[in-house]
Amino acid sequence: MESERVIGIDIVEAEPRECSRLAAKYGVSAKCVFGTTVDEPADVVISVDAFEHFADPAAILVRSSANTEGRGSVMISFGCTWLIAGWTSFRLFRWAHLISRKNRSSGGVPI
Repeated sequence: MESERVIGIDIVEAEPRECSRLAAKYGVSAKCVFGTTVDEPADVVISVDAFEHFADPAAILVRSSANTEGRGSVMISFGCTWLIAGWTSFRLFRWAHLISRKNRSSGGVPI
């Protein structure tokens, strides 16, 4: 499957610059753009090992879902951070209930 346009976002300002440089090097800069924010809708939002770094992950989840305009998907992955010192993800990430499909009907943020 090939995408018409890919938007990469990172809060570390050097990363989008480096990604833009690499996109130009490999000839994909016409369809791959990078920045620190996004103001356009997306079909798919993918977050890789980032949610544990957000001060308000619930707000980021809501914003990610809004970026799909209710028609797309939000896919989130978590790193192995929750394995530190024997913690489980639900003890370390007290907001983990927000992404549980089980809690969708009880006030969790829809995913």
